[in-house]
Amino acid sequence: MASDAGYGFICQVDDLTSKNKAGKSLLTLPENALPLPPQRLNNELTDLIMIITKGGRMLIFEASELPTMVKGKGNQMVSIPASQAASGEDNVAWLRVLPENASVTLHFGKRKITMSMNELVSFKAKRGRRGTSLPRGAQVIDHIDIETN
Repeated sequence: MASDAGYGFICQVDDLTSKNKAGKSLLTLPENALPLPPQRLNNELTDLIMIITKGGRMLIFEASELPTMVKGKGNQMVSIPASQAASGEDNVAWLRVLPENASVTLHFGKRKITMSMNELVSFKAKRGRRGTSLPRGAQVIDHIDIETN
């Protein structure tokens, strides 16, 4: 579970269901933040989390760096300056789980870039960092394809 403010955590599918008719509170959101669609994590030890921000930065880190929680705000996954987050200028645009040895195709306009895991290593860092800028012209992503090898 994650928000576009850059915070997230790992939870079990059972944590998403409620016995109450009114539902339950699962994700605590910062001001002006929206929830991102949940992503399925296949293997917490080998999967990677890929985040792309509206500002054109990509960060990849190990899924094991995120905490497992039942509910809450989670930990900071990517650093977004407070002024840019408050104005809506920069936030998380894409969040994907990458299986081991996956390749990623980023579609932007009529062009696309395919990156193997060896090429994605340059975007890998610890959780909570700012991320590395995507190449010029490829900073606004329209669609992402992930292929497992």
